[in-house]
Amino acid sequence: SKVFRSDLLTPGGGHLLKSTNIPKMLFGTCYAKALVHLQSVFVYGGIGEEHVQVYDVRNTKWSALPRSPLVHSGAAIIGNQFTLIGGEDTRLRYTNFTPTNDLVTWTGKEWKVLYPPMHTARSNPGVLAIGDLVIVSGGRGVNDRVDT
Repeated sequence: SKVFRSDLLTPGGGHLLKSTNIPKMLFGTCYAKALVHLQSVFVYGGIGEEHVQVYDVRNTKWSALPRSPLVHSGAAIIGNQFTLIGGEDTRLRYTNFTPTNDLVTWTGKEWKVLYPPMHTARSNPGVLAIGDLVIVSGGRGVNDRVDT
C-alpha cells in the first residue's frame, strides 16, 4: 500500500506529492471506500466488505473493527464516531438483498444503533457530512429504485 503526502512545498510555494510505503492492509479488498477522521483512515466496503479496517496514521498500524452489521453502505463521521449509513443487513445477506434505512455506529466498543433510520432504504448511497449536516443521496433502493 502507498500513501501520498502533500506536506512538502515546492520552491514556488505549491505542494508536491510524495509516495510513502505503508504496511499492508489486514484484509485484501477491492472497490473499497475510505473515510478520513483525525489521524485515522477507515477503509470499508468492496470485496471483503464485512471488514472495516482502520489505519492509524500516527502509529502506522492497521487494525480491524468487529464484523460490520451492514454491507454496501455509505459512511460518515457523526458525533465524532464512524457511522455506516444504509446498505444491506449482513444477517440477511445470502437470503435477501433488501436495502436498509439503518444507521449503525462504531462506539469504540461495539456497533450500535444511535440514530433514527433514514426515510428511504438504500444500498451504496453517496454520503457527505459537513459539521452536523449529513446528506445521503442515490444508491439502490427497494425494487432497484430510489426516488429521493
